Amino acid sequence: MKNILPFVYLVLCIIEIAAEFFELQLLRYLVKPTLMIVLAFYFYQESKPDISSFAKKILAALVFSWGGDVFLMFPGLFLPGLISFLIAHVFYILAFFENINSAKEKRPLSNTLLFALPFLISTGALFRILFPSLGEMMLPVAVYTSVITVMGISAALRFGTVSKESFRLVLSGAVIFMLSDSTIALNKFLYNGELPYARIVIMVTYLLAQYLIVKGCLKFLSLQKS
Repeated sequence: MKNILPFVYLVLCIIEIAAEFFELQLLRYLVKPTLMIVLAFYFYQESKPDISSFAKKILAALVFSWGGDVFLMFPGLFLPGLISFLIAHVFYILAFFENINSAKEKRPLSNTLLFALPFLISTGALFRILFPSLGEMMLPVAVYTSVITVMGISAALRFGTVSKESFRLVLSGAVIFMLSDSTIALNKFLYNGELPYARIVIMVTYLLAQYLIVKGCLKFLSLQKS
């Protein structure tokens, strides 16, 4: 069954994106809550029989991502959705730092800053654009953008501590996740929900990002088992 789960995830992704494009709300309500469940079950199946501390953190991130998906289906639950995704990113950060802390040699501070700089610049630019439109949401958005920036940085800092394939997949997923969340923020606060094709872009990037992170983490775990 586990070998068919990525295909099931792909099919559900296509249905979800079609539901967004054609504004089929009932179909969207039926499909969207299943996406992270399928991805989490796939990760769990591939991680067995020994579910490590790293794997448990990734599963927790997927569970809270599922919560965020469900909350964000309803316009009045944006803040609970934000909090749920924030917790998901914290679990990703904790998992990635397990990889970072396993390095035999500690990375010089200058190298760490070099990895962090692109993420800090992009987040700073985004926040400057959004700043005039945030109002009472300024603090929650500032906290969330800080956490997802740390998630991106921690994905980058895995360089040299995991295989190149695992590093590339996870980093790509983290960057695309940040792009997805940036699109959410721009659409909600700058364009008042009227950014053309925003929901399509958000879902395509989000679903791809989660899959890449999961695949990258599974690559790491497969090498740990061998």
